Amino acid sequence: MHFTTLVLAAVSTTGLVSALPPSTPLHFEERADVPSPNDVKLIDVQYGGSGCPQGTVGKSISEDKSVITLIFDKYIAEAGPNMSPAKSRAVCQINVKMAIPQGFQFGVFKADYRGYVNIPEKAVTGVATAQYYFSGLNKNLDREVQFPGPVTADYFKEDKIDVATTIWSPCGTEAMLNIKSAVSLRGTATKPASMTVSLPLSITYTIG
Repeated sequence: MHFTTLVLAAVSTTGLVSALPPSTPLHFEERADVPSPNDVKLIDVQYGGSGCPQGTVGKSISEDKSVITLIFDKYIAEAGPNMSPAKSRAVCQINVKMAIPQGFQFGVFKADYRGYVNIPEKAVTGVATAQYYFSGLNKNLDREVQFPGPVTADYFKEDKIDVATTIWSPCGTEAMLNIKSAVSLRGTATKPASMTVSLPLSITYTIG
């Protein structure tokens, strides 16, 4: 089984600007019975939600379509006195369309969270969640990380997903990878608190 990495990088411009990771070269063992990994393409990405309203996300796809970069401008959860409870949670739905040649499939194996959290009191906890699933398939993968207050810091959290438990795309067809992410502030905030997020995501595929 052979693994190759494509990178879907996203960075928030609110609170923290993170350096984008370098794209990983596509290395593979040459085989005559399978297509080249370069035949696997990221076609497009769509987005929507309170954390990424239309027109607030910069989007670019690299020339070889191995890297999609999203720059969030409004992905922030806020809480505090006289603030609407609705602002304590921000969500973003990302849909990544891929073309997968016969003999290939994608599986999510790693998600890196970057952002900034500012929670001045113990009664409040910052929470970042993400759910990954492919359209048309029943299986999904959920991940959550918590930041109990008080805390004021840039944060980075890496979730590594075992190959045996990850989700896999359909083989040899177009596939839609869906990423439903959210940041929220749980608890009663008597002082202003906030949490931002960016979502670099690595996608693994195997040569079947």
